Amino acid sequence: MLFSSVAHGQFFNKSVDAIKTDIPPVIDGFLDDEVWKNASVIKTLHQVSPQEYGEPTEQTEFWILYDAENLYVASRVHYSDMSMLTANYMTPQQRVYRDDRIVIMLDPFMSRRNGYLFESNAHGVQGDALLENNSQRINEWTGVFEAETSQDEGGWSVEFKIPFSTVSFDPQNEDWGFNVFRDLKRTSERLAWSSQGRQQLLEAPGAGGTLKGLSGLEQGKGIDIVPSVSMKSQKDFVLNQDDSSFEPSLDVTYRITPSLTAKLTLNTDFSATEVDDRQVNLTRFSLFFPEKRDFFLQDAGIFEFAQLSGNGRPFFSRTIGLSSDGDPLNLNAGGKLTGRVGIWNVGFLGVQQESSALLGRRNLFVGRAVANILDESSIGVIFTDGDPQNDRAAQTTGLDFRYRNSSFMGDKIFQGEAWYQETNNKAIPGEPEDSVARDTEAWGLRAQYPNDRHYIDTWVYHFGENFDPAMGFANRTGIENKFATYRFRYRPEKSFWQNHDWQIAVKHIDSTINNEKSYVTQFTPWSARTSLSDEISFTINRERELLEEGFTLFDRIYIPPGDYEFTRYRMRIETAFYRPFQVELEVESGDFFDGTRDTFGIEFGWKPSARFNVSIDYKTNKVQLPGGKFTARVMSLKSQFAFNSEWSFVPLLQFDNISEELGINLRLRYHPSRGNDMYVVWSRNMLRDLDDRFHSTFQESVVKATYIFRF
Repeated sequence: MLFSSVAHGQFFNKSVDAIKTDIPPVIDGFLDDEVWKNASVIKTLHQVSPQEYGEPTEQTEFWILYDAENLYVASRVHYSDMSMLTANYMTPQQRVYRDDRIVIMLDPFMSRRNGYLFESNAHGVQGDALLENNSQRINEWTGVFEAETSQDEGGWSVEFKIPFSTVSFDPQNEDWGFNVFRDLKRTSERLAWSSQGRQQLLEAPGAGGTLKGLSGLEQGKGIDIVPSVSMKSQKDFVLNQDDSSFEPSLDVTYRITPSLTAKLTLNTDFSATEVDDRQVNLTRFSLFFPEKRDFFLQDAGIFEFAQLSGNGRPFFSRTIGLSSDGDPLNLNAGGKLTGRVGIWNVGFLGVQQESSALLGRRNLFVGRAVANILDESSIGVIFTDGDPQNDRAAQTTGLDFRYRNSSFMGDKIFQGEAWYQETNNKAIPGEPEDSVARDTEAWGLRAQYPNDRHYIDTWVYHFGENFDPAMGFANRTGIENKFATYRFRYRPEKSFWQNHDWQIAVKHIDSTINNEKSYVTQFTPWSARTSLSDEISFTINRERELLEEGFTLFDRIYIPPGDYEFTRYRMRIETAFYRPFQVELEVESGDFFDGTRDTFGIEFGWKPSARFNVSIDYKTNKVQLPGGKFTARVMSLKSQFAFNSEWSFVPLLQFDNISEELGINLRLRYHPSRGNDMYVVWSRNMLRDLDDRFHSTFQESVVKATYIFRF
């Protein structure tokens, strides 16, 4: 068992030998297998926060083994007082970051850019994610692995079994990027084996160590066959129509090489996907809703372009599989090829979307290729073809370059990026042929100094008037957007406060179409996080909107053209998630165009046990303008019941007085293992009339089962 350390003392770029075993451990959460005595051992975790490189308050140990087919990692998680354990969730989660947890990071290509996360809490609830380009965005993913736990009076233990068939790797590369972490929520501690300063993303592969000597790895035949079947019953109360269907579907995954994966999907059904959280739109522009469908979440990070998280994305999978009215559409067929070839990370996606009432079947394609260059940088291209929402030919091409230097000024991080896009779309039937012939380009430049004490981020983005990525997301075009922010963070030693922040951000948006302009100056005189992980912040916004065209708010209040200046004040308090009673409170007040807007939002969570939790979310926006006044309300109630680690029940109720619609969604899930699921989903939409009575408008019942066969 060899350990070494270079650069930044004993905390960064460590290495550990991988020990091969002929006898695999039994994955049951108990560390009593004799084979663990032969494993490599890691005991040298350190604090990343609240005290950088400080000694942990609790000890943690890791053991590492592997055989030809699997990587095995075990951990003993010590507690001097078990009342300090935070383990509030037993229902399946995409991530378990709100609980105490153990996290494993793997970077099989030693790219120092991309990687996989595997995690578990003390109840054995598993989570995983994909890391792309050391980005602060962590992409959700559903990988097949095992994690079993056990608890006693001195702590808890966990055993991971990560099949090599779950990850992509180069068989000729015996050294992998590797790291392990531990979170202790009640002491606000983040512990790591290897870290470089207080990175914005602790799990970034660029700050990891090395797992050495992995040889003779096998992936079997590399074939996953996942059949599923769904039975659906629908009733439209308005049209008095009933419909039922039986929908089989099939996903087949084949690893062409250990680093390149092909996936085929037939008659893909999204009926069991979680519903979106309701939002109130207080702007002139479309809202952004995140992707929640597993087929598109898998390997989603490969298709990310620059660091565009909203406006200007060349590819956004939410445009696929939804009609223009937002109703779900199945995929008749789809294929995906993702992985690594030499220095290139590649992703190709082609689907045929089923027809809808207003649109025929649509063939859609996106291709992405990113080359790793320099030590930590990359350059990439993207191409999309097709329009999911309209009967027209549409193409988008893009080029992006990302620069990263994690040794800037010694041990600091500096990042920069430049990108360019262009859309080439035919006119939608009925529009003039030259309606999209000019100003179809978009470009951007960005520089970041994303470090803990000083954080700087600045960019300039340009979106042409007719820039229209048909398979992407662009809710405001014909603008040039300039942005800059600076944040200073102070961390007192041995204090009730973990950190104090001061921040200023300035945004200036110029219309390239007319004289419309937007100015926003956001000043945060104080935000802070306590040693118990509670947070508080105060913010002052000074805005100016120069409108040449009016718009309608809430479909009720007209805001005329004009030059508006207003100041708004916001306070936000959030108590730590580990508490049995948790509160998020936001109060905002001030000017709003030529009137006022008062916002009040509160989310109350109660977690009496890991088997049951409930959250109530209520938000109001009281708007008073010369053109009228209105109070928008959004309310939701969500509970999670875990009968055991396999069976869970999640009811969700949502209502807003903009649509006057009450949505009820009930989800029963059986989850015996990763990749195997059964859902029973019942949902109903009800509309409130002028007499405050609710009438049903639509109802759907779905039973869906999925099973994975691995070869």
